[in-house]
Amino acid sequence: MDGNFIERVAEMNCLLTGGNGFICRHLVNYLTSQRMSVTTSTRGGLRQPPEGIENNFEVGDIGGATAWSRVVVGKDVVVHLANRAHRQSQSGPADLSYYREVNVAGSVNLAKQCIAAQVKRFVYISSIQVHGERTLNRAFRYDDKLNAKGPYAISKMEAEESLRQLCAKSNMELVIIRVPLVYGRGVKGNLKRLNAVIDRGLPLPLGAVVNQRDLINIENLVSLIAVCMVHPAAAGQTFLCSDGRSVSTPELIKLIASARGKESRLIYFPVKLLNLCGAVMGRSGDVRRLTESYTVDISHTIEILDWHPPIPFEAGIQSAFAP
Repeated sequence: MDGNFIERVAEMNCLLTGGNGFICRHLVNYLTSQRMSVTTSTRGGLRQPPEGIENNFEVGDIGGATAWSRVVVGKDVVVHLANRAHRQSQSGPADLSYYREVNVAGSVNLAKQCIAAQVKRFVYISSIQVHGERTLNRAFRYDDKLNAKGPYAISKMEAEESLRQLCAKSNMELVIIRVPLVYGRGVKGNLKRLNAVIDRGLPLPLGAVVNQRDLINIENLVSLIAVCMVHPAAAGQTFLCSDGRSVSTPELIKLIASARGKESRLIYFPVKLLNLCGAVMGRSGDVRRLTESYTVDISHTIEILDWHPPIPFEAGIQSAFAP
């Protein structure tokens, strides 16, 4: 649908929330290259404005009372990327209400004002974590019963359901994309820390890990979001995404090290002891993400949208982590 896709994109006006975020900045670059009229929103100012941005609106803190009417007027599609992600308050882990105000109330409030402004489509960027913390017998499917654990994942799950109920009573089309771990040049978080450890040549006690995990390259994710903004068959659908290639933690480390021109220093250390160390140090979640499996079935996405990840996994790792 490449030719038709470019024609549709060039005719549309869109709003992308979370203008300073990693995903949004890449999406802006892609959409403006396709001649789409792009507006962004941020809590404060737009850092290093990407080329081609029409406008950026400073909306302040996102919640149930945020004023969006001047931002969404005249827009054909809104991609809601802004959210409150994992983090801890100074006094310890944040509770569910901390996430609900932005991720649930803030999303519903934005969607209501989009409906009032006659926005045609609302693309909600959710998290694969609504399915649970690990896969056991098979990869997660788009139609599996949800099993969110922890306040962040629960808030994303509740946002999905609230948006479905709201949009079902309106003419605005809802598309949900559940996203796994995203990587690409400039990525932060756990992959940035892992990259730093590899660069320093430090040994990693992960050689005994036998697992499978799915990730998605930022360019592949941007490609899917762009298709979901315009594809007629995307309306009312929920999509899972990945690079279409699962990888074990030791293999991922080796591929990153190779891209960096470094040696991967993997030590064989019993996984049970790793989990015990994680529990003692209060880092059980971090250890699980390195040792357990988390795989995603994207066959429904491919079938409905005729979309395939344009960048192969190995090439994506090379481009993301090469010096």
